Amino acid sequence: VSQSRYLFPSHDIRKITLQTSNHRCLEVNNGAHFNRIENCRLNGFNTNSTSASFAVIYSSNSLMDTSNVIQNNAIRYGSMGIFWSGNSTGSYEPGLVFRGNAVTDAYAVGANFQYLDAPQIQNNLLNISTTTYSGVSYGLYGYYLNNAYRITGNDIRGLNRGMQLANHTGQTASRGLIGNNYISVLPTATTTLYGIYASGLNYVDMHYNSVNVVNTFGATAYGFYDGANYNFDVRNNNFIIGGSGSANQYAVLYRDWE
Repeated sequence: VSQSRYLFPSHDIRKITLQTSNHRCLEVNNGAHFNRIENCRLNGFNTNSTSASFAVIYSSNSLMDTSNVIQNNAIRYGSMGIFWSGNSTGSYEPGLVFRGNAVTDAYAVGANFQYLDAPQIQNNLLNISTTTYSGVSYGLYGYYLNNAYRITGNDIRGLNRGMQLANHTGQTASRGLIGNNYISVLPTATTTLYGIYASGLNYVDMHYNSVNVVNTFGATAYGFYDGANYNFDVRNNNFIIGGSGSANQYAVLYRDWE
């Protein structure tokens, strides 16, 4: 999808190779605006690569791709279910809606969002609990999300990091919100575990999330790890560390709290 407007309703897109080097199902690039991808099945390449090039849905930082909606799709395999990136901190990409999708069997990351202005990431299933990857994996990874973004109502299931968020900046009157998400971490090997890892968040609210980390291999485990966030409102969340692990276990750990 390039410099156009499209609607893809009720399609079954299986292992379409747009470029021989990556096996993506769908690439949105070069100034693609106001597209809707809805009610599709997108089965990517069943890979053991961690590169974003093998994401099932891919949008890079080359040109602004604004006001795109990805909704009610079944997304399977790939290194990542979706990789969507704006340009930089000086050029946040606006208008992305990622809602009601089911991402399963991705190798390293369920959903990876970077350099976006007020994205709406809502009511998705992000399940990478079946991956065989032994490194650090993420159900949801968010990097430099700006203004009144919403990460709400998602069901996130991971092996070692459920949700990792870094360098998000809201405003006094348009705060970011991380709310009503269910996050579970169920490891298959000994590694440090994080339900939610948040660092560098400013003017963000984190409300009514439920986090369950099952520590069955004796690893260090955190329900919520705070790595220096500011103007950060954390309330009415439920953080549980279960299992039989004997190492350091923290429902909540604040490193630098203001």
